[in-house]
Amino acid sequence: MTSARADIREAVVAVLKAANTAAGQRVFDHPYNARTTFPALVVEDAGADLSDGNVTEVQVPISMGGDLERRFRFVTVAEVKQAEGSARERDELLAEVEAALVNAFTLGQLPGVRDLQPLAYQAANNNLGETPIRRGLQVWQATYFTARGLAGVPL
Repeated sequence: MTSARADIREAVVAVLKAANTAAGQRVFDHPYNARTTFPALVVEDAGADLSDGNVTEVQVPISMGGDLERRFRFVTVAEVKQAEGSARERDELLAEVEAALVNAFTLGQLPGVRDLQPLAYQAANNNLGETPIRRGLQVWQATYFTARGLAGVPL
């Protein structure tokens, strides 16, 4: 069985690759290795912290029959080489990401997604490794509906 979360995340990656942002084709779904060419974009599930209710997906029953409203949280991470003007470059890349995702949602290119909202932004630096990078994390929430027990089949 497929997972609606994976389908949504993979659609986001495809949209961002097709959007011709400054990152070009350097858009990765949960990468396992460090990037060496910048700028780049990373799409990952939002981290879970159960203590404050900030979880990767909130699931709310919406009917007696067991339908669920699912609010999937993911992040788009802009990574740019740290240099003069890199904060502006990072912010401009994330503005391109936001425009592309809102347009894709409007055109129905995100499977089963009924609502898409940016929730939060966090800037970060990574001074480890050979290439220091500046990162910007945009948190998104994609709302979709499924029947209970059928997480891979949006309604």
